[in-house]
Amino acid sequence: MRASLKDGFAMTICRTKSELSQLVTAYGWLPASPFDLRHTGILATKDYDTAVGPKTASLWLVPAGAGEFRLAGNYCSEGRNVLSTVSGYCLESSSRHDLQGTLEKVLSQIDHNVDQSYARRLLLRHSIGS
Repeated sequence: MRASLKDGFAMTICRTKSELSQLVTAYGWLPASPFDLRHTGILATKDYDTAVGPKTASLWLVPAGAGEFRLAGNYCSEGRNVLSTVSGYCLESSSRHDLQGTLEKVLSQIDHNVDQSYARRLLLRHSIGS
């Protein structure tokens, strides 16, 4: 019985991750490999230009409770994850439209927080002043 619950959960999260990984490409994100989508929590990555060179943000989908998943990000700047407060929740029963709405909100928060990070802010200020 326990194995069937685990298998059902794995299928649900894989289906949700697959759907989200297709949606992220429209926002400039690179979906994780099929292997990573099946076996890890990573969903996608995106490179941002900064004053010290390109830096990568990652987007994760992790379990958050019965039938619920949490979208979360990681982007290190000055030794801390500037995306630690960014998240969005979706249900296993979420429609594609609802998933896209949650994804858009999270990705907008990610872009904002990354743009406020030290090296990114330096680059943006420099490019505006040029």
